[in-house]
Amino acid sequence: MGQGLAVVLRTARHTLVVDTGPRVSSEQDAGERVVIPALRSFGVRQLDGLLLSHGDLDHSGGLHSLVSAYPVPWILSPLPASHPLLHGIPHTRTCVAGMHWNWEGVDFEILYPDPEDLSDPTLKSNDRACVLRLTVGRLHVLLPADIEARSEQALLERSPEKLQADVLIVPHHGSKTSSTPAFLQAVAPRWSLFSVGDHNRFKHPNPVVWMRYGEAHSERLRTDQCGALELHMADHQIQGTVLRAVFPHYWESRCPETEPKAPPLEGPH
Repeated sequence: MGQGLAVVLRTARHTLVVDTGPRVSSEQDAGERVVIPALRSFGVRQLDGLLLSHGDLDHSGGLHSLVSAYPVPWILSPLPASHPLLHGIPHTRTCVAGMHWNWEGVDFEILYPDPEDLSDPTLKSNDRACVLRLTVGRLHVLLPADIEARSEQALLERSPEKLQADVLIVPHHGSKTSSTPAFLQAVAPRWSLFSVGDHNRFKHPNPVVWMRYGEAHSERLRTDQCGALELHMADHQIQGTVLRAVFPHYWESRCPETEPKAPPLEGPH
């Protein structure tokens, strides 16, 4: 995937893609190179929805390739319909807090942004990003995209009771702009997933932020070291698989957090 993010969320009968990875060049993107092959390997024949957290190309670069291969009934994003990225793409809807749906007992809820955030000219693109919370039984996963300190604070004020998560996709790839101590304390993730490119030019994750998660006793996994990460959630447990450990290449660095392998997560009973 490199420096970017794409997440495939699958229930018993539905598939949602959250973000589409980076654009590598004008002729190649992660949607074509990574996401579509992954979906085909899973046996996915159709998508039931697509959530585009925001317009930055490390999250939206594969959008057009993906919707060409997999037409979707709806696309949620915080972008206005007139945004160039959405040109020629049908069935777009505005992503706002309070949206909620349930597939086979799996609960999906948008926590951010509020409508007034979308019209606030002082907010950057990152601070308008859609934040999704996924609930499976008593387990929670938080996908906060690239939100920064300002929108983290907004979430702490508006929805503090909904921030706790067993698994967190670390906001903004572990940038120093995000993961404030107060936000991390509220989320209290048992697993923290850092989506970062190998030797990326932003030097993500920031060393201070990386240590902050370690000091919070969160199990840390990073895609530059571990490759793709796969989580299975059922029966109050989360079982993680590091695909680079399953299919290693001799030239790739090993994933330190799998030595020894972390035990499965168990939710409260």
